[in-house]
Amino acid sequence: MKVTQTLMTLNFNTESSSESEVSEASSSEDKNDEEQTETQSHKKDCQSFTVLQLQSVAMIGFLLRHNLTGVAVNDLISLLKVLYPDSSSLGSLKYEELFQVIDKVHFKVCHYCHICHKVFPQNQDLFKCETPSCPGFRYRGGYSAQTKANRQAWQFFLIADVKTQLKYILEQDRFLEKIFNSKKKAKLSKSSHSSSLRDIADGSFYRLLLEEGQFLAGDNCISGIINIDGIPLYTSAKVKLWPIFIAINEIPLCQRFARENMVLVGIWQGKASPPFLQYMNAFGEEMFCV
Repeated sequence: MKVTQTLMTLNFNTESSSESEVSEASSSEDKNDEEQTETQSHKKDCQSFTVLQLQSVAMIGFLLRHNLTGVAVNDLISLLKVLYPDSSSLGSLKYEELFQVIDKVHFKVCHYCHICHKVFPQNQDLFKCETPSCPGFRYRGGYSAQTKANRQAWQFFLIADVKTQLKYILEQDRFLEKIFNSKKKAKLSKSSHSSSLRDIADGSFYRLLLEEGQFLAGDNCISGIINIDGIPLYTSAKVKLWPIFIAINEIPLCQRFARENMVLVGIWQGKASPPFLQYMNAFGEEMFCV
């Protein structure tokens, strides 16, 4: 089982924040009030889900639990539409859009050749592998199957919209204020030459990045740790998920690795291991756009 951890840096712009938002973020609150507000906010978020989003979540949970193929899921959706013909939301539910209706985070599907692992162009009508002398096709089956309506890709992975997720995380729970305070403490600790190691901000490399002219010297810059590892889906099968996550170093340690504060960058599923060169290259292209 492989684990890759890499320090990365990001730059985010806070100029669009209004003075009222900063003032509100800096106001002191009682601990009980914070917990009550968080609970109310969580309930409000749950109530804000549409019927279509809840149906999609339930459908995704079902297909992951039973390892269904795309054809099986489409058949299941068709069956539900027959059983519940009056459901307007079911009428617009499609397998191809199942993951995209859950939230506003867009996933880019990257098909790649199952023989040489070369990534196909985003134009899904281009089905022949571009590697010279490689006979690979984008979709399962022979040449005639490449243009069928229910065609399925041989291999693929997903790359998520990182910028949207970062924006959402930084808008929650006064994280901007906490990040500014974290960097301020790190700079004070650096100037005091403290040798105690309590978190990543106490490390020599992180302190180097805080130097004048280095990336983390700017107030609008944050860093993160990239994690990729294989996770078995079932104890009785060899199928694994290989997600790519980012944890923001400047978020307080007690909240840093909470599921809701992690950025999901990519997902690959299969019985072996992903094509790391192509997988990480797509990851790098997404991070370059942040």
